[in-house]
Amino acid sequence: MSAARLAAPVLILAGAIAAGAGVVATGFRPGSDVQIVLVPADRPNCCAIRVPASFRVSLAGKAVIRFSVPTYYKRCGAWTCTRVQWRRHEKVIVTASGYLLQARTTTAIG
Repeated sequence: MSAARLAAPVLILAGAIAAGAGVVATGFRPGSDVQIVLVPADRPNCCAIRVPASFRVSLAGKAVIRFSVPTYYKRCGAWTCTRVQWRRHEKVIVTASGYLLQARTTTAIG
């Protein structure tokens, strides 16, 4: 499946982050789970937080994705990690990962 086809559910998801609404993601393998990871756009190689839920893709190939954005992400150095609070309007990379598939987009925190 092409990355362009997978990008559509993630773009819908990104819009829902600001609105706090649930969305239906399509294009992932039926019966699989989708996980969401948020990464600050200004530090994509060091920091992240996984949304503490998985979303089951139905046999029809759809998953209802509804979650609250975690209040912090972890910024790690060589030996320690610290919690960093998200800032309003901070740019965030949203990655949706499923069975053998991954799609991402950039949006802003509500």
